[in-house]
Amino acid sequence: MLGTCSFDSYTLTMNHKSYILASSFFQFGGPIIVIVGCYFFIVKAVFHHEEELRQQAKKMNVTSLRNNSEQDAVTAEMRIAKIPVINITRIIVYLL
Repeated sequence: MLGTCSFDSYTLTMNHKSYILASSFFQFGGPIIVIVGCYFFIVKAVFHHEEELRQQAKKMNVTSLRNNSEQDAVTAEMRIAKIPVINITRIIVYLL
């Protein structure tokens, strides 16, 4: 492979094309898939936790299980949960 850290993009044999394709997937696509999957499960866990809190509050006949100072923390938690969604969107837009 020319003895450098790059690949030979000038040779158009199937062997070189498959190497470039596999290299692109495993060095770029694979990590992106792992990152998107991890962010997905983080967001899913935050929303699941919020739903559990709502159900518990409903059982106790209260509007919320949090006091006013904790309500601000809820909005902070939701803002933090939105960060992975924004990052994933930026990655997808970048890939297109």
